[in-house]
Amino acid sequence: MVKSGTVTVKANPVALIPTSLSIETSLTSGTIPLTVKISGMLTEAGTPNGIGGRTIYIYRKKSSDPSFPSTPLGSTVTQSYSTELYDKGYYAYTDTLTTEGSYDYQAEFRGDSTYAGCPGSESAERTEDVHLAAQRYAER
Repeated sequence: MVKSGTVTVKANPVALIPTSLSIETSLTSGTIPLTVKISGMLTEAGTPNGIGGRTIYIYRKKSSDPSFPSTPLGSTVTQSYSTELYDKGYYAYTDTLTTEGSYDYQAEFRGDSTYAGCPGSESAERTEDVHLAAQRYAER
């Protein structure tokens, strides 16, 4: 008689390194059309150590909207190494606003096999508010 059995092997999960994500905008008010630079840093949480080569997703909504859209406005990749101008982990994205209103921006790092995504509204979803005047630049 032949007997058989099943063996289940589970790998020990690797502890992901916690992260922190900052966001800021180059302008907080202006007249349309307004070009806004959204930038910040992705770092290992609690340290100044930048994390390079990671995708940051940018979202935009009107301040009056209840929530951010599920589809990002766009994405950018963090700086892979430090230079004279930017530290490793720096990211930047440019958006042009053409409609009057007040807008919020959100940055998100979703995590990967090494680094954890930033937790909820504490770090992953930082917002920055931009107010836009109704006046347009005079056309010449």
